[in-house]
Amino acid sequence: MTDHTRAWRMLHDLKERKRRRLDDEAAAARAALARADEALARSNRQVAASDEALHAHTQRIARAMANGQAIAADAYLADARYRDVLNERCTAAREDAERAREARDASQRTLDDTRAQLARTGAQADWYARREARERREAQAARDEADEEEAMEGVIDAARRRRAQAAIR
Repeated sequence: MTDHTRAWRMLHDLKERKRRRLDDEAAAARAALARADEALARSNRQVAASDEALHAHTQRIARAMANGQAIAADAYLADARYRDVLNERCTAAREDAERAREARDASQRTLDDTRAQLARTGAQADWYARREARERREAQAARDEADEEEAMEGVIDAARRRRAQAAIR
């Protein structure tokens, strides 16, 4: 094996190791993306539940007012406090959903970057493998040519010896 062939083999092996490492990173990024998707779905469900609770409460108060029921001052204050609590829950749920969306987007970018690195590394590893194969073929062709030349020299030397022996006789 020539030095060039060894160098291409070593470069190919290094890129293959990097490709395996990037495969592992891509698997971890896919798992992180799945977790981020689940967290985003949970957050969106929480937002929907909070909005629904606020809407249901508003509807109950509207029905009570439409029926002409009087609302006592303490009931009105309790309603205001409950509405504030529901609004805080809605706000917190929306903030959680936004953080989950940002985390999901970051996970997607990480996965995309890892896939791009993986594609580049794979292309480099393939190129190094082709270069190594070409170097091997060239080295083998050079050895074959040298063997053929040596064989021809042997045939020529044998023919000279026969002629020399024939001339001596």
